This record gives sequence, C-alpha cells and structure tokens, in this order.
Amino acid sequence: MMRILFSEHARYQMEERTISEDAVICAMKNPDRTALQTDGRLRSFKLIAGSGKKYLLVVVSRKEYQDTVIVT
Repeated sequence: MMRILFSEHARYQMEERTISEDAVICAMKNPDRTALQTDGRLRSFKLIAGSGKKYLLVVVSRKEYQDTVIVT
C-alpha cells in the first residue's frame, strides 16, 4: 500500500501558507497538470479557491520505494 509522507520542509511551508494536508493530497492525486523535473521529482499543479481568490498550488513529490514523499 502506498503511503504519502510529508517532509519537515513541506510541513513548514504548509503551516506558513495555511495549506491543509487534504489540499496537498488532492493536488497530488487529481492535478490539473503535472511536470517531471530533471531530478525525477514530480510537480503537480492544482488551481484552488480560498478567501475569495484562486491560487495555484504546486506540490513537489518524489517516490521512495512504495511511498510518495511530499518535498515542498
């Protein structure tokens, strides 16, 4: 079973920007667009609404064995 793990950096950035785990997981599982970085990490882009505005949420993740690690 694939687990989704969060790096300390990702948790810090989420707290600073008031972004929930659910929003990050949603962006990763149902992105509007994805891009593979040269280092093998995956960028997932999702347009989200909050506080009467729209924001582009960018989630960078990497595979580690059977797990996915949210980097930032």
